[in-house]
Amino acid sequence: MKKIKFFLFILIFIVLLLPVLQKIYPIIKLNQLGGAFTPMEKPVFSTADWFSEKYQQQYNKYLEENIGFHEFLVKLHNTLDFVLFKKANAEGVVTGKKNYMFEEDYILEYNGYLFIGKTPIERKVRQIKFLQDYLKKNFNIDFIPIFEPGKASFFPEFIPDRYHPEKNVITNYKYYIECCNKYKVRFIDMNSWFMAMKSTSKYPLFPQYGIHWSTYGAILAMDSLSKFIENCRNINMPDIIIKNIKYTDSLQGVDYDLGKSMNLLYQIPTYKMAYPEITFLNNKTKTKPSVLVIGDSFYFQLLGEGKILNLFTNDHSFWCYNAEVFPDYCKKETKVEKLDLKKEIEKQDVIFAMCTERFLHMAFWNFTENLYKLYYPNYFEDNILVNENAIRRVDPWFKNLVREAHVKNIPTEEWIRKNAEYVFTENFTKTTQHTKTEWMTYYKLQILNDRSKKELYEQEAKKLKVSLDEVIVKEIEKKYNDEVLTKK
Repeated sequence: MKKIKFFLFILIFIVLLLPVLQKIYPIIKLNQLGGAFTPMEKPVFSTADWFSEKYQQQYNKYLEENIGFHEFLVKLHNTLDFVLFKKANAEGVVTGKKNYMFEEDYILEYNGYLFIGKTPIERKVRQIKFLQDYLKKNFNIDFIPIFEPGKASFFPEFIPDRYHPEKNVITNYKYYIECCNKYKVRFIDMNSWFMAMKSTSKYPLFPQYGIHWSTYGAILAMDSLSKFIENCRNINMPDIIIKNIKYTDSLQGVDYDLGKSMNLLYQIPTYKMAYPEITFLNNKTKTKPSVLVIGDSFYFQLLGEGKILNLFTNDHSFWCYNAEVFPDYCKKETKVEKLDLKKEIEKQDVIFAMCTERFLHMAFWNFTENLYKLYYPNYFEDNILVNENAIRRVDPWFKNLVREAHVKNIPTEEWIRKNAEYVFTENFTKTTQHTKTEWMTYYKLQILNDRSKKELYEQEAKKLKVSLDEVIVKEIEKKYNDEVLTKK
């Protein structure tokens, strides 16, 4: 009995010692964890941090992250959670029916939770229509918005019931399509195209454990973009030829990107995926257009392997989230804000503004607004609208306001506008130098937020048979002249 106890003691001691030995002498080579994260740095000791216990808390986190077999232990924990409770330990990832994986934002767009309201969408579509006509007429540039497919729209039958996927509600995607048709905007709706092919496609268009279109689906998209350009510019581009298709359950590329982010001990079994081997037919009769793409991570599948460069000129550029310039960014940090926007735009034949459903609340990342500001005659910048756009582009801020709007049972559009007005007023009162536009906006908000003043102006507008806005503008022009110009 004593020998057994001694043996168990030694065994437990060795097990407890193994992580330390692995850290000092890496006996077993372990794969890095998937997903994006910032390594915890070793905290620097200070007396203040010691007595506030901040140092101990940070050092504890540092030890947890740097203990031997850390990668294995994390994967073991995540695997048990997934197998026993169907829980995906990856930020923003939801386990759907039959283990189909979604990023939650796609579901929240699909069920209308992230709907931003009709007014901002209609405003943006009118801007797109103006830019589409203006760029074509003046520079022979085809400016085309593209609505990329989304996994929630493609697989609604696998969305968990708690998100109520059965409800037929208005969404950003649906209203964008409605407005594009209303204003006769030329656009490409790849979302509805993919849904239409769902039951007839020979190979899967979306993976079970990935968030992007499949490798096969991306090739179809590339071919579709090529044919669209040929048609609208009346040119003959290089032809895409599929030489062979490898159909396998050994997943490649992004077809298992959500699976990798879950950091499990094994690859979850799933259906086979198709991997086309393609080549390009190019000769002197073919024309390569100059194309600029503003888009999201879906486009990396076309750009990443360099395939798309066989269709477009060598200066082809992809502005990821309208922030970083690829492929230049791979060599050195290149930001869109540093470019000469007018010069970059006017050298193009085609401009594609691409967006998948999860980003439609901030569609095209201020690209259309920047172009509209550049080309629209006598452009007037509305400070409140600028703040609204800023709010929708900051994800935590936007999501928090959406939650508050739902709790208050008021439209998200209304609550975002009130917060945009508040931000403007706060910034205005904290500074002394203002443009005339800022003064006019400030005075207008004072009137609109004062019920008694607003009612007086409404009565005046009714009496004069003009709009309320006309009366207010006339009044604030007078106020500006009396209170600002006279003091200069």
